Amino acid sequence: MKRCLALALLVTLLLPGPVLAQDASDRTDPIETQVEGPEQVLHPQEDKQILVRPHDLEEDHQQIDVLFNWEGKKEPGTVGQSNLPFLYRIDSGPDTEFRVGWGGFTWQGNQAGFKDLSLGLKWNFAEGSSSWALLGVVELPTGSNGFGDPEIEPGLVLSHEHRFSERWSVTWNAGLQSMVDSGSRDRHFQGSYAGQVAYSPSPRHHVSLSCTGYGPDQDPGGIHRLAAHLGYTFSPAPRQQYLLVLT
Repeated sequence: MKRCLALALLVTLLLPGPVLAQDASDRTDPIETQVEGPEQVLHPQEDKQILVRPHDLEEDHQQIDVLFNWEGKKEPGTVGQSNLPFLYRIDSGPDTEFRVGWGGFTWQGNQAGFKDLSLGLKWNFAEGSSSWALLGVVELPTGSNGFGDPEIEPGLVLSHEHRFSERWSVTWNAGLQSMVDSGSRDRHFQGSYAGQVAYSPSPRHHVSLSCTGYGPDQDPGGIHRLAAHLGYTFSPAPRQQYLLVLT
């Protein structure tokens, strides 16, 4: 019964729902601000990929993840973008986890604003040495100053983790999200993928090597992006974690 309820909530989250009604005159295009020299401030689709792990919260556990993200652009006419993403996770049942994500405060060149808010429900449908989970997420158009996306964007992420021992594990993700390009306003699908190898020399210390990618980042003519991450997690108590990630 609980699994049926969780699946129903997941399907509800993924329903696209009505598109926000807007006239062309009411729409606000992404801000393009001239800065010194030939460069121009642009606001491309941001990397929404965070590695999803099956059933990684203890019973009745809540966790807040706050990250610092800086993305340097290599394409002509763009500058680096920095933001502080926020993710709140709560164990909402034996097989479910509720998530509230926020892109956070963002700055790029001489512009600053906020990114979108997202809601998610993760269903852990298999546990053991090989664990599986399905995450449904809906991103809401709540950003400001040109840093948000124009419409509702639903998506799915499939996550699998295999534990070889108490110390070694491998996790991979595969996702698909319906995106709306901020410039052309065309809807397109964006794929995401991630993989991680983790090692725990002791219960308090964990190190990991992972890669994340997604694409296309915009439509038309979008490109695929890939990043590598080296992580270290310190757990002084069962319900405390401190994570350092080098990208």
